[in-house]
Amino acid sequence: MNLESPRLHLLLMVALCAAGGLVAIGYVIYTAPVLLGEIALDAAVVSGLYRRLSKKEPSHRASTTVKHTSMPAIVLLCFVAVAGYAMEQVAPEARSIGGVVRRLSERALAL
Repeated sequence: MNLESPRLHLLLMVALCAAGGLVAIGYVIYTAPVLLGEIALDAAVVSGLYRRLSKKEPSHRASTTVKHTSMPAIVLLCFVAVAGYAMEQVAPEARSIGGVVRRLSERALAL
């Protein structure tokens, strides 16, 4: 197999994007206990001090969730976008990932 082949580069790009996406998902799962603990603490503080904070805008529990998951989500979005572009270059007629896999299989058999 020629290492300068554009197909190989696209396949490598898809594989790297998939691996990067798995790392981003794994990071969110790894930090889940800390994240859930912070959300529970926020809920307890807000409910315990509700009367005092009723006149002020309370901090929302969703802000903690967004703060801890926004960067992995952005990274995952970038990997998915690059993988989608690479798959479009490999098999522009494909309507699903199965079509891309079939196209790659056909190309591999043609070699």
